[in-house]
Amino acid sequence: MGEAPTRFCPFCEEPFEGLDRCPDHDLPLVPIERLGRCVPPDADAPLAAYDPRFGRGWVALGAALVCVGWLSPWATRGGADGATLTGLGLAVGPALNAWIVPAAACGQLSILLRQRTRRALRAMRVAVPFLSAVVLAAVALTAWRVHAGVAAIEAAGAAVAVAPRWGLWVVVAGAL
Repeated sequence: MGEAPTRFCPFCEEPFEGLDRCPDHDLPLVPIERLGRCVPPDADAPLAAYDPRFGRGWVALGAALVCVGWLSPWATRGGADGATLTGLGLAVGPALNAWIVPAAACGQLSILLRQRTRRALRAMRVAVPFLSAVVLAAVALTAWRVHAGVAAIEAAGAAVAVAPRWGLWVVVAGAL
């Protein structure tokens, strides 16, 4: 004797073997092919590149804030010259890891431009927060390296003061 085919209740989608009706809902059981799709029918419809729905607007705003903040003043060095350091200035000079910040923001924008359907965006819901965490880690590492550099200069006998500026906080806000 062959096994009875597994059939499903169209309401609760529970499987039953050897029955013709759902014991809970008294509905005729159907094969799995006749169950409704779990994915909305418009999940594969392409979205416009500028469409802010489905969280795309927040990700684009955050990436734009990170890029603007990276080009803005991150710190001011005290002393006679009072030089202002931007994320770009730190990346070119003492903290090469600061290049990670705009690279991660560009990665987020690339995801928005390349993943143009709801289903594709759903697949990227781990990558976008990961890139935000990478930005925060790069900012923390850069701040630690600047602090360690100031401590080394002070240990050598010179007085140096470094104060954070608004661009650093814009990057952090954009990454959050």
